[in-house]
Amino acid sequence: MALENAGLWFAFHVPNSVLAAHSRVKLRARVGGRELPQAVYESKGNQEYKALIGPLPAGLVRVDFELEHALGPNSSDLRELGIRVRFSGPPPVGIV
Repeated sequence: MALENAGLWFAFHVPNSVLAAHSRVKLRARVGGRELPQAVYESKGNQEYKALIGPLPAGLVRVDFELEHALGPNSSDLRELGIRVRFSGPPPVGIV
């Protein structure tokens, strides 16, 4: 079933270590290749991203997130670390 006014919701955590290195975190989102508004987070802790997508056809859709700032990689950890997303419990991302 297609959605006429779909929205994206994303729950995550901004660690203090990221804000200690960068004064803010910018988050960008795309749904089905469509760019959504950028959000800026300047405080640590649990955060939410919410944006209107608009009309969305039925079926699977790809959702991409991108951070402007992250920590690493470094010699002890080859990953880029930015925000934490909890996958135990309710889904952290939803289309509503």
